[in-house]
Amino acid sequence: MTWQSPLAWIGAATIAAPILIHLLSRRAPRTQSFPSLRFVGRAAAVPLRLRTLQNVPLLLVRIGVLLAAVAALAKPLFRESRHTGPARIGVARAVIVDTSESMHRLMPGGSSLLDSARRLAATLAGEVSGASIAETQSPFDQVAGAAAWLATRPEPGALVIISDFQRGTIAREDLAALAAGTAIELVQLTPAASPGTTFLVAGDHGQHAGRVDFGATETRVRWTDAHAAPPASDSIVYLTTSAEQAAARAAERAARRAVPLVLGAAPPTARPLVIVSPRAPERPALLRSARRISAPWMADVALRLSGDSLLAEAARDDSLQVRDVADGLPAVARSQRGEPAAFVAQGVSGSTPALLVFANVHPGSLTSAALVAAIMRASRTEPRIEELDPMTIPSDSLRAWTRVVSATPVTQAGDESDGRWLWILALALLGTEEWMRRRARRIAA
Repeated sequence: MTWQSPLAWIGAATIAAPILIHLLSRRAPRTQSFPSLRFVGRAAAVPLRLRTLQNVPLLLVRIGVLLAAVAALAKPLFRESRHTGPARIGVARAVIVDTSESMHRLMPGGSSLLDSARRLAATLAGEVSGASIAETQSPFDQVAGAAAWLATRPEPGALVIISDFQRGTIAREDLAALAAGTAIELVQLTPAASPGTTFLVAGDHGQHAGRVDFGATETRVRWTDAHAAPPASDSIVYLTTSAEQAAARAAERAARRAVPLVLGAAPPTARPLVIVSPRAPERPALLRSARRISAPWMADVALRLSGDSLLAEAARDDSLQVRDVADGLPAVARSQRGEPAAFVAQGVSGSTPALLVFANVHPGSLTSAALVAAIMRASRTEPRIEELDPMTIPSDSLRAWTRVVSATPVTQAGDESDGRWLWILALALLGTEEWMRRRARRIAA
């Protein structure tokens, strides 16, 4: 048995109170009738003296109440191994997990780098007395926030970054915000050998496939002619009139030339996007049923569309075919006069929620091709080209940036104790004491 608050046993001295009460208490006087008090002599006053203990069982019950309460305040642990927490290191650890697209690559064991990084972060956080875990696609942006959090902690601080450490992930200058006594640990995860990536590009003289193989020190690209047509995207639907379908297909072909396709990437078929041309028969009904975007993935695509520089430049130099505007629906491209060349809304395609892109330009215009290309770029699920770079920060550099500080292991005991059973005992004894006092009064009566 272990006592978490042994100083509470000082309160055991209170057991002297019921003993003194029993010793100094007097019996209730009895009335005795006398025929006359004239012949009774006056008794001389004698000093007060202690009497023998009266009602010893009641005294023992009262002492038991006090002892049970004092023992409960001392927080006993009847089984120490069950309640005592694990040994932890007296360090505040800020863990930064890289969640960039390159961290989705697989490790030799089959799990992704990101899953392994998250498991390792949870383990590292459980080893210390205080921990904070932050996930970000830009680890260097989180260093200042981690340093500010560590500055508020009383124990020594340590920064841990878990990443594959591609070139540009972190630099020595990014760690300058940390205090001199802060430890730095850089954990590098290594993916399995990359099988390479194939890109399909449509040119003026046909289609070309580029095979990219990433080595440890070099990247090789081999180009071949590709006679197969690029797979059509099932996620983008262009609604227009039958007379303008040829122009819409030409805009789509032009967009495919501007956006290389990574073969083998999963198309976003579960996220349909609908481009509605100005004269599409379905446009009036879709405008009436359109509402503001609430789905997170739609908001993400709309944000990327509004930030597409090629679409913005093409819309400024194009003339609008119609000038439809819907209240509360955000524009993703505007003309030179500030009028919306395209705006987005949430609607339904069949029975599936879809992102509706209302175009106010002709389907065969440059802005229409730029809009299709921007939608392809915004809805793609394959990693960006820069995230496929196999070059990483050298291990020697990571070791040179590492700092080590000493930490003292501490054992943290949980707040739980077995004192509740002693409180129950104290309450039971109080009930017994009340019953004994009432019984004594009834007997005296």
